[in-house]
Amino acid sequence: MVPLGRPLADGSTYYTTYSPKYNDKLKFWKTGITQQNDASLSAGDDKSTYFVSFQNVNRSGVVPKDTYSRNTFRFNGSRQYGIFKIGYRLTYGLTHQDRTSDAGGVYNEWMNTPMQVPLTQLANWQNYKFAGATGYYNDFFLNPYYDLDQNRMVTNQQDFLGNLELSLQPTKWLNLLGRAGLNSQTYQEQDNTLPLLFDPTIANVNKYLYQNGSGNTPPAVANNNTNTKRINTDFLATFSKDFSEDFHAKLILGNNIFDDYTSATNINSGNLLYLNPVIYNIAYRNGNIAGNVFEQRYRKIGLYGDLALTYKYLSVHGSYRNDWTSLLNINNRSFSYPEVDAAFVFTDAFPSLKEGGILTFGKITGSLAKVGNVSLNPYQLQNPFSASSPYYTNGPSPVLYLGQSAIQQSIKPEFTSAKEMTLELGFWEGKLNFKTAYYQTNTTNQTVSFQVSNSAGYSNALINTGEMLNRGLEFDLNYTPISTNSGFKWTIGANFTELITNTPLSIYTGPTGDKLNQINVLDNGGNTTNSWAVVGQQYPVVKAIDYLRDKATGKVIVDPVTGLPSQDPTPKIMGQANPKHRLGLNTSVSFKGLSLSVLLDYRSGNVIYNQMGQNLIFGGIDYNSAQAGRQRFVFPNSVYSTDGGHTYVPNTNITINDGNYNFWQNIYYNVTSNFVTSGAFWKLREVNLSYQLPKSILGNLKFIKAIRTSLVGRNLLMWRPDSNKWTDPEFSSDTSNGAGTTNVNQTPPTRTYGFVIAFTF
Repeated sequence: MVPLGRPLADGSTYYTTYSPKYNDKLKFWKTGITQQNDASLSAGDDKSTYFVSFQNVNRSGVVPKDTYSRNTFRFNGSRQYGIFKIGYRLTYGLTHQDRTSDAGGVYNEWMNTPMQVPLTQLANWQNYKFAGATGYYNDFFLNPYYDLDQNRMVTNQQDFLGNLELSLQPTKWLNLLGRAGLNSQTYQEQDNTLPLLFDPTIANVNKYLYQNGSGNTPPAVANNNTNTKRINTDFLATFSKDFSEDFHAKLILGNNIFDDYTSATNINSGNLLYLNPVIYNIAYRNGNIAGNVFEQRYRKIGLYGDLALTYKYLSVHGSYRNDWTSLLNINNRSFSYPEVDAAFVFTDAFPSLKEGGILTFGKITGSLAKVGNVSLNPYQLQNPFSASSPYYTNGPSPVLYLGQSAIQQSIKPEFTSAKEMTLELGFWEGKLNFKTAYYQTNTTNQTVSFQVSNSAGYSNALINTGEMLNRGLEFDLNYTPISTNSGFKWTIGANFTELITNTPLSIYTGPTGDKLNQINVLDNGGNTTNSWAVVGQQYPVVKAIDYLRDKATGKVIVDPVTGLPSQDPTPKIMGQANPKHRLGLNTSVSFKGLSLSVLLDYRSGNVIYNQMGQNLIFGGIDYNSAQAGRQRFVFPNSVYSTDGGHTYVPNTNITINDGNYNFWQNIYYNVTSNFVTSGAFWKLREVNLSYQLPKSILGNLKFIKAIRTSLVGRNLLMWRPDSNKWTDPEFSSDTSNGAGTTNVNQTPPTRTYGFVIAFTF
């Protein structure tokens, strides 16, 4: 038995065996279970259709105590009255969720729990002094079980979606359609925070959390209520005419009106009464209520036209749209964008190409398009004053302060110009199909927020700037090697994307000609990352602090006395964050009612910054820090100089002067290139095995027309380079990892298994 943590002030010490508790750590996470039940009924005749459905979903997450439930009702219908038709769709959903509001903190606390800690024995923190905030062994982190209970978020959400369509067919060639849709959402959220109290009779005064005053915080509650209403209406006039057997024309003229309104209120108190149990009600508080009221509205109007002409084997299509948006200054609210494309089926134009039965289909398509977009929130062009705490002189005086953004009032829409060429080929009557495409997009007038010098009176600026170039190739192949009359069929498919370039051509040129050639990339939450946009480099690139290296050999320079490596103060580009190569492989086999499908996925040509590795170094439990047993060692592939840097010799015997906290926390932790690895991976994305019972088995059950069962597994296996010892490269704060940084802002990556049984009556 060995002590775990410091002795408490009352003299007691927690002891455990110094051996790994693998199961204890793994059992912290639960097996998430999702139960989904669906029932639907449809009916109709030659003039009417009806559809009613109900769906119930109950889910317990991998995070302990997290639950989710949703009930959804849907009603659809249509009715034909001669040349008039009416249709409607109504959906109502009710969602309830109870989860931790500090998932990232819990995950970080769990990761920084050494393997010898019997974690599951510390679940009952309320009644065990070594598990609560006061007696927990860790000086820097709370017990993750405690954190789960301390920070809870309960939400209730109601969604109503309604859609009404009215169409009129006065002639064979003219259709008039009016469509109105309403999306109304009511969202209620309550965040509860338990008090964090240290018992001075047992608390260790050396505990970091205790010393730094993060304890003894009262309970808190925050209530947020948000109401959103979106109304979307369309009117379309469609003219469709066959001028001959070979020539067809279709023209659509349309109008769209979009209206988005949101209101929200927040009331909170960080100083509730110390009651047992805590009453999470704003009325049970000390001091004043805090809060705010929020309201915004955004509207957009669009007019558009769409024309398609088809003559035998050639079709030409074009569209033009003009939008007016309330997001921009009145002088820039109107913007338009066109699109044109054409398709040529050359195997129809030249039938001789199909002779011999090898090539049976061939088509070439090309398109040119320009798309406008406004990347602003409502009122973002305004820079209003905000209120702060009163300033007391002879009495309280109100304090207002101006926002810290310098905003370009003449901001215009972003525009993306796109070109694409596609070739489609079919062989042996569709047994083999191949498609390839080349695309290029140029985006200009991007709306960018970047940091500026505080001497300007602002901390950031919002402007139109920059141009991006994106080019790539896509390939898609599908092959059916076996298809028999007995019902046996085997198909194989592959798709590949090559990102040729995704590069900023420019970022910002000032009024005096000064150029800004790089800016930091923010994640979806607006947080700074290690990713950058750099002119001439792939977007985004990952930058990191690296060691100072010998330019001739690339080896790390160490001090000839201490053996410690030197840090290069200038961040270095380590590689691009977006995968350059993407490959998908799929295959399916079916025989009568039995089918099996498999999907594999591959990514490569990119790097990721593993913030998780840095978190583990902080806790002293990272794989790399344990390799030398916390003892002195020769830094691998290092050199040193004894003549002031004129020459370097290989280091074979100078060991670092401290293989423990000083090196790993003060040096290795701060060199972020240690945590940049390849972002490549192979994944077994999905396996689906399904079976439909033969009708012969259901012959005596006349009220059941079909029964189908399926077994589904997703993200079953993953292969990644040895350098990435930490996590799934796609694992990030937003699951896409477009910024190239993995962190703890999610729950751990999971594999899922599912079973489906469907009855048709």
